[in-house]
Amino acid sequence: MENNENNAVYPNSEEMPIGNMPKEVMQTEEQPVGGAEPTAEEIGGFIREELGKLIKHYPDCGITSFKELMTKPYAKELLHYWSRGVPLYKAYGIVNAEEIYQQRTNEERQRALNSMRSKSHLRSIGGSPRAERAVPVEVMQQYREFFPDWSDGQIIKDYQSRF
Repeated sequence: MENNENNAVYPNSEEMPIGNMPKEVMQTEEQPVGGAEPTAEEIGGFIREELGKLIKHYPDCGITSFKELMTKPYAKELLHYWSRGVPLYKAYGIVNAEEIYQQRTNEERQRALNSMRSKSHLRSIGGSPRAERAVPVEVMQQYREFFPDWSDGQIIKDYQSRF
């Protein structure tokens, strides 16, 4: 009957006074899975794995070690997210979102400018540039008068080399 009275006053078990909570609810504090603390090797492996993911997702971040990452001005905020279960690379993305956006925008802008400045988009349509400089009939006749021993190929080659 006492339990029903408590439920009437505290319909949600979260609002019940701690003394009246069932034992199972009171023992919900985090306990290590398997009962053993992780070893230094396991922690080091986990950190290396997380750092690898960070470098994979943000190769231009310039981070090469966890120690270096912890010297950055945003390290405290990064650890805040990471300690709450957010993967390290996502926490890095959250903390540095504006810088990452700015860097990627600048890269795209530079790529567009380089593309506009390059001449790779200027291609001739059929034929080579030399074919456009065909020897006019009058010039061919003059070449034959001055160089009677030359073949047509020699005349064309000499004519094109002068431009």
